[in-house]
Amino acid sequence: TQSTGHTSNEQMGARRKASKPRLPSVLPAQLHTLMCAFEALNACTFWHANGANLTLSRVNSMLSEQARISEHQVRQLAALAPAGMLQLLEMEGGDVGLQVHDAGKPMADAAVPFEKVRRSKAAMQKQIVGRNAAVREALTQHAVRWAAEKWQCPSVDAAGEWGQHVDFSEMALPDIVVPTAPEAFTHVPTAVVGCSGEDRLSAEELLGHVQTLPLYHKQIVAEWEQPLREPQFAPMPAEVDEEVRRRVEGRFSEGVYTHQASAIGALLRGQHTVVSTPTASGKSACFMIPVIQTLLRDSESVSLMLYPTLSLIHI
Repeated sequence: TQSTGHTSNEQMGARRKASKPRLPSVLPAQLHTLMCAFEALNACTFWHANGANLTLSRVNSMLSEQARISEHQVRQLAALAPAGMLQLLEMEGGDVGLQVHDAGKPMADAAVPFEKVRRSKAAMQKQIVGRNAAVREALTQHAVRWAAEKWQCPSVDAAGEWGQHVDFSEMALPDIVVPTAPEAFTHVPTAVVGCSGEDRLSAEELLGHVQTLPLYHKQIVAEWEQPLREPQFAPMPAEVDEEVRRRVEGRFSEGVYTHQASAIGALLRGQHTVVSTPTASGKSACFMIPVIQTLLRDSESVSLMLYPTLSLIHI
């Protein structure tokens, strides 16, 4: 007599689940503080150009005073998080460069194709949640190992809770020594992270720096220089009221650009108008001046302004 046995996928999954030890849902106090710090840091990597050239001072500038993260905390997180997830570099001036990756990916893998950065809000949220879960599990595993070694017995009961005998007050947390950044990472120009002071970069310097950023690695495939063109000015159109004209001419003594004058006049005459000019060419003034004049004439008038914010971000 020959008998055969079959194991369903559900049974296999149940066995794997049963063999995996349950982890407590609550972190010890000092690890809970670290977890909160990582969650804030992880979110900041997406607010700040997917983490390109992110520094600890930049992260703290985006957080409230109560939520700010210390260098000691990021060193501890780098030691406890899954390998390669949080990498640190010592920057000039004592700042710390930060890069957060999915578990197991080295820093070199930060050079992702630009189209992959254009992901949906749901996909970014999924990645943030996944990183948080991986770090939480790593922190919990550290606590479990320490408690088991300290107390020489299982530290987690059958319900997945800490045993009453476990006291974490003496638990030490490891940290790492932050390596010094290579020269390519030590100069983060003010033109990239917010211009301030007199340290403005030329176009050539800015382009050279952008090419070193992990986010833009191998994304710039061609360069060309557009010849300089002298601006062409025109007087304010006759449709502009005297008060508005006086205020505008007080700020722009040479007049407005020719495309601005044409657009302002057309809008004030009630014509449908489309303006297609390069960035920083004064398109906003084309509709703001007619809007201001209309409000001065009728304070109860309404203007509807629609901005394709997501499209502008992806340009």
